[in-house]
Amino acid sequence: MDIAAFSLIVQIFVLAIILLGYIYFRRKNLWLHGVLLVIATAIYSAAIFTIMVPLFLASPQNYIPNLGIVGIGNSFHIVLGCISEILAVFISARWIINRFDSRGCAGKELMRLTMLLWLASLLSGILTYFVF
Repeated sequence: MDIAAFSLIVQIFVLAIILLGYIYFRRKNLWLHGVLLVIATAIYSAAIFTIMVPLFLASPQNYIPNLGIVGIGNSFHIVLGCISEILAVFISARWIINRFDSRGCAGKELMRLTMLLWLASLLSGILTYFVF
């Protein structure tokens, strides 16, 4: 298995954790919802710094924007992934700092925005993976 495929598997695993966290949110178990999303954020962060950044540094010419669809897709994936990572870390840190109180994490709107950005990054990453 190549490293890009492994990265894709990790991202799908993170998606499964996020979906499980959403289930617990719907069941009004906000503490378990928060724990699962912090775990998802930690795995996502680890994947970025141990898989994605080294891949980028090894061959930046594959990720530098160009006029082709692959270059645009990669740029879109990188930018949205970075923004969603920053927001996820911010939300997780606020939840932890506020002693696991759901009212202190950042609000539903920011969480929804983070999720939409992450999903867009995931989808653009999947499309880029299959184009290569």
